[in-house]
Amino acid sequence: MTYRAVWRSAHQLVLEHCHNATLHAAMNADRALAEGRLDNYRFWLEVIEALRDMGRCVPVDGERLN
Repeated sequence: MTYRAVWRSAHQLVLEHCHNATLHAAMNADRALAEGRLDNYRFWLEVIEALRDMGRCVPVDGERLN
């Protein structure tokens, strides 16, 4: 799993599901965990984190702006 794959998946979920993107990522994570695919589970957790970062409007203390 690469950084790029995580962000690409997060972006695709936003395009497909808009405000429900995190919900769909969580459902994918739950499915992966139930099936015992831990690498896939960790991947979806990273996608969820990327979606949270995408949705932030205010930088965290000490965070650089582009």
